[in-house]
Amino acid sequence: MENINSHTVELIEEAFEKVQEFNYKRYLEDLNTPVLQNIRTKKHPVNQIFEKFGLHIIRKPLLDSLERNLFSSMGKWSAVGTLQFALDNPRKFDEVYNLLSDNDSKSMFDWFIQFRVAYAFVGEEARFVFIKG
Repeated sequence: MENINSHTVELIEEAFEKVQEFNYKRYLEDLNTPVLQNIRTKKHPVNQIFEKFGLHIIRKPLLDSLERNLFSSMGKWSAVGTLQFALDNPRKFDEVYNLLSDNDSKSMFDWFIQFRVAYAFVGEEARFVFIKG
């Protein structure tokens, strides 16, 4: 990446910091939630019956933990591509930003870049890192 004064590079650096803060908070929460300790090796009799029908009941904290790691592989690929392109060509992104005439459009542009950066690292949880109000 070029060492230049760039609005896009500043956006990416800010997004990296926010993703790092988000992941750290999530890490601390995970340390205080012993989800994996609640997993039983022997199946509950209800689950044994339900599994015959292709169903399985799990505890909410475990479901939340599993959902946390879900994301669209195509969305991830696209977000990583956006990040890589922005890192390689920040001036092109700056040119687009400078073409925008109003603050709402510029704000949306900033949100989009930072959301894509966050999505590249945390998937669907990017919506909690960069919320567009």
